[in-house]
Amino acid sequence: MLYNLIMEVLPMQDIQDILIKKRKDLGLSLRNAAKLIGISHSYLSTLEKGDRKSTRLNSSHHPD
Repeated sequence: MLYNLIMEVLPMQDIQDILIKKRKDLGLSLRNAAKLIGISHSYLSTLEKGDRKSTRLNSSHHPD
């Protein structure tokens, strides 16, 4: 639910920039950040790269 709202409200480039900046500000690797938020590191990488086809709602990647 939250995931869908975010994807509708924010442009993909903004989401990419926010994810990358926050992760780097916190000094987290991609794997550590993904583990903390409960998604696979490959999915977080996909989100950071902005591949919209691969960021469709998929319950195996996020907790919503």
